[in-house]
Amino acid sequence: MCEFLETSVKGGGVIPVANSLHQHYVPKVYNKQQADIIVQLKEKKVAVVVDVTTDIMGHYVVNVLMQPMTLSQRQTTADHS
Repeated sequence: MCEFLETSVKGGGVIPVANSLHQHYVPKVYNKQQADIIVQLKEKKVAVVVDVTTDIMGHYVVNVLMQPMTLSQRQTTADHS
């Protein structure tokens, strides 16, 4: 596959291997995304949904979804408490 990419795709020989992605790119993207989320949710009431499941290998995976609540959503929630 690598040989095909090197000969058939412009820049195909410079595709990073998985280990390089894990070491260099994933942390940068993760940190940037985390900083963006913190800014977006700062000082806001947040609805949190947590779901636990397993992946194809049977490992547990936790999905956490967060959404800033609008004023009308906060009022509806307060009415039900």
